Amino acid sequence: MMENEVLGYKSPLYGRRTGQWKVEALRFKDLRSFFPEYSVEEQIRAYSILGGIPFYLQQFDDSKDVSTNLFAECKWQNKKVGIKVYDELKEKSGLVKWNTEEGKEYFALFSKAGFTPGLKNEKVLLFDLEDIDNAPDDISPINI
Repeated sequence: MMENEVLGYKSPLYGRRTGQWKVEALRFKDLRSFFPEYSVEEQIRAYSILGGIPFYLQQFDDSKDVSTNLFAECKWQNKKVGIKVYDELKEKSGLVKWNTEEGKEYFALFSKAGFTPGLKNEKVLLFDLEDIDNAPDDISPINI
C-alpha cells in the first residue's frame, strides 16, 4: 500500500526512483555489539523486545536495566484526557509480562486538548500540545 501511494502512477515521485534496497532485520549475533554491557540473558530479552531494527537498537541504552518500561498513550482529540485513559493504560501495561520482579514502569499521556484536573495528582508524565510545540528539534532519547 505505502509503495503504491508514494511511487504509484499518480504520485509526484513516479518514475524518479533510482534504486531499491531490501533492508533485513539484524541477526541476534549482530545485535550483541549494540549491548556490550548486557549479559547474554539481557541481550536475548532486548532482542525479543526490539527485534533487529537498527533504529530501535540505537535508541536503547544498555546502561539501563531491560525491565524499565515506559507506557504511553496519545489522544489527539478536541476533549481533555481524564483519569479513565490513564486507568486503561495501566490495565494494558499489565498485559506485558517481563518475567522479572525488579521491573520499573513509567506512564506518559499526550493530549491535544490538555488534561482534566484529576490527572494532576497521579504519577504520570503529561504532555499537551504546547509542550510538544515547545520541544527542541533535536530531542534525544529520554533517560529514565
